[in-house]
Amino acid sequence: MTTLESVLLSYLTNSLWQLPLLFAAGWLAARVLSSLGPAAEHRVWVSVLLLQALLPAASSIPGDALRTLLNLSFGSPNNGQPHVSVVMGPGIAFGNPHLPGSSPP
Repeated sequence: MTTLESVLLSYLTNSLWQLPLLFAAGWLAARVLSSLGPAAEHRVWVSVLLLQALLPAASSIPGDALRTLLNLSFGSPNNGQPHVSVVMGPGIAFGNPHLPGSSPP
């Protein structure tokens, strides 16, 4: 099984249980907000629809890959170990390399 097939199968499997759960939560939220008018209910259902498309995709991608995709690594780790980031693709050529300042021992 290729990686693409594995991700698609995971997406479909997660959709089987996440979509009904999100629908039930959206239905409850729409019932609670029905006194505010149709605009509030519409916002709830649009949010539920977006979550139903994005949540199975986000949960089918491994956490490390998702962090790399979203670039959520805020700086280097604080454990004193060296850290190397590799970006695949065309990237952006920098004029000068960015080197961190050295700290005295």
